[in-house]
Amino acid sequence: MLQKRKSCSFVGFCNGLFCLSDDLFGYTYTIVLWNAGIRRSVTLPKPRVHFGPYGPYMFCLGFGFDERNSDFKVVRIAYLQNEYGAYTVLPPEVELYSSSTGLWKDVDPKGIRCKIIEYLYSSVYVNGVIHWVSCVKNEGGGVLNGLLGFDLGDEKFREMRLPQSLVRVSPMDLSVRLCGDRISVIWYEKGRDVGEACDRCGVWVMDRYGEVESWNKKFVVVLEGGISHAVGFGRNGEFMVEKLVGDLLSYDSESKEFKDLGIHGGKDSFFVSEYSESLVLLDGSGGDTTDPPIASDSEGASSGLNERALLQKWVCSALFAKVSLCD
Repeated sequence: MLQKRKSCSFVGFCNGLFCLSDDLFGYTYTIVLWNAGIRRSVTLPKPRVHFGPYGPYMFCLGFGFDERNSDFKVVRIAYLQNEYGAYTVLPPEVELYSSSTGLWKDVDPKGIRCKIIEYLYSSVYVNGVIHWVSCVKNEGGGVLNGLLGFDLGDEKFREMRLPQSLVRVSPMDLSVRLCGDRISVIWYEKGRDVGEACDRCGVWVMDRYGEVESWNKKFVVVLEGGISHAVGFGRNGEFMVEKLVGDLLSYDSESKEFKDLGIHGGKDSFFVSEYSESLVLLDGSGGDTTDPPIASDSEGASSGLNERALLQKWVCSALFAKVSLCD
């Protein structure tokens, strides 16, 4: 269980379930599946790969639904440290949690020749596949970017190409989001690794899944005062960004106008997804199930908004940094 007031991150949302992790700081292993509609959660068992037997490592998570087997799954990819202190040991250690069994199992990492940047990793689930931005070194020592996908049905990895103009940029300046049911890649054009924020980002969308030639650069967001974080797309196609000062704004790419949404949070404290309710976890199967609700601090949020009213809209608030499981 996530401890009360303990910071956590949103791994993803799918078919009524949130996947939360307390991986913001240090080596921690608490991963929770939370059904906000029925106020129940499942805490996953501790994965095999952890600091004790393996030493330093970096890892990333992904969450989605295996439609073939009607099963929610969490994938964990861990890159071990080599003798020089770099997290570049390939292939990585891969584990897969299945809600139907309530257990982790090892997955063959065959097909992984790239790495994912842990600190800034993002993932999206679409077409039964979890996707991450990845990179691989070429023969000349340079870095080539792409997408790494994990199919939850056949449990195999595969790679997907990015548009040519994004292949050789710094992978730390890329993140992946959903634009409706399409994959979108955000490029922080002035770089996030040169300061606390950048003032422009380009937005690319793959219009037809799996077709590299369908990548299109939709628009560039220019924001005076610095973009701390590109949050993603809302239901009506509006693009949401977080300013360095913590304000959440929506951007209309046609009018090129911003709208302050009146929501304030900490750095990288926002998550957006279309919310839908379900009865998953009602029977309490698949792990350590708890009944208490998840609550959020009232700081930085309008006191007149209750949890249900917020969740029935697009989830977009400072809950990223403030969600906790009550004892």
